[in-house]
Amino acid sequence: MTDPRPLRLPRIARSEEVLAAIREQLARIHFGSIALTIHDGQVVQLDVTEKRRLFAR
Repeated sequence: MTDPRPLRLPRIARSEEVLAAIREQLARIHFGSIALTIHDGQVVQLDVTEKRRLFAR
């Protein structure tokens, strides 16, 4: 699932902002994964991959 929001110049997020973003995604996702990218001890990227399973009826 691709986020349609425009990209912004990166800045270092505060720990509270990072945790809030992770909590928000955890509340939304039903199946999938969340990956964090860390540079120099700071979370710089949050990737969310949502799986949708299609069942034949």
